[in-house]
Amino acid sequence: GDNCIVNSGSVVSHDSVLADNVHIAPGAILAGGVRVGSDTLVGMGVTIYLGVELGERVVVVNGQHVFENVRSDRLIGGQRR
Repeated sequence: GDNCIVNSGSVVSHDSVLADNVHIAPGAILAGGVRVGSDTLVGMGVTIYLGVELGERVVVVNGQHVFENVRSDRLIGGQRR
């Protein structure tokens, strides 16, 4: 997508798709076939399992491991303030 950041040391593996305004932080790893919705942040050191889909406006907090699809407007691994 447009306006994406794939930061230092991150891996976006084969057949993965990033929508607009996605930030993949340093050291994050996306396995093959991952789909990331718009306006989503994948934090430092996060791993996303093969074929997982992240919705829009998702935040995955640093160091999390995601094995299942995540619906839009979710915070994974943290607390809403």
